[in-house]
Amino acid sequence: ASLNIELDDFMQIIDDAIKEGEDFFWASESQNNQLNFCMYSYPYVSSDIFNDEYFVHKRDSVMEKNIPGSKEGMHMATQFYKDHYMVESQHLSVRNTFCQQVRGLWHITHDNMGGPFISHVRVDTVNHKVIVAEGFVYKPNESKRNQIRSLESALYTLQLPADESNAQELQNDAIEESNDVDNRITNKKDKK
Repeated sequence: ASLNIELDDFMQIIDDAIKEGEDFFWASESQNNQLNFCMYSYPYVSSDIFNDEYFVHKRDSVMEKNIPGSKEGMHMATQFYKDHYMVESQHLSVRNTFCQQVRGLWHITHDNMGGPFISHVRVDTVNHKVIVAEGFVYKPNESKRNQIRSLESALYTLQLPADESNAQELQNDAIEESNDVDNRITNKKDKK
């Protein structure tokens, strides 16, 4: 199965180099590889998966397979330091659905490349998959704050299949509530 998600909002940011794999997508600004966006999916099994350990395990297995380094045995991984991974996560709501947001550091094994990343982990309830959308930056010896913030803002634009129906439900609820208010106002006027 492959990812079937609209990427137009993300591709306005970066569209120079693209790699697609099984349930995996990566786009990179090829001129200097500063901005990178990747997206991958795996089956949703339960809400118990939304923790740092599971996230890192899944992330590292996907990155090892799909983002190799320049030599054999090199690949992207989550930075590990003194018995813990360099990640911080929080749970939040995006488009009225659950999202695990993870910030951390990545590196290429057996190399000196690395930098910050930010991920949004969400559930595609229509296809019963976990969707991970991630932005990462490679910009040695320079500030990466503005680039990571741009990628972060793009993550919030991701629209999953159920988001459209949720948006329609919210719109219908708002219309119904507005009609109720109008009816109450009309009824009060009629009583006078």
